[in-house]
Amino acid sequence: CPADRLARLWAGKGAPVYRYIFDHAPGGGMTSHSRELSYVFGEDRIGPLHLQDYWASFIKTGAAPSSWPRWPRRLRFDARGATAEAATIPKVCALADRF
Repeated sequence: CPADRLARLWAGKGAPVYRYIFDHAPGGGMTSHSRELSYVFGEDRIGPLHLQDYWASFIKTGAAPSSWPRWPRRLRFDARGATAEAATIPKVCALADRF
């Protein structure tokens, strides 16, 4: 929830905001925090997709490639590869925002 809230605040100020969801685990299981690191710094791939290419491009240029969606859209990395989707706010986060 804090990351979503911060993304909304920065985007509201006109800053470019990029988010991604990593949802790919061996055997279709659940992912955990930082699970994508072996895909970024190692040789693991999601089909033909290599996350090193995405991260290296962002680090090298300081900007996301034009194909990356800006908030309120995000990239989802899963067994299908990378797909853009709407960044929905979980109900529990919307509830926390009311307080």
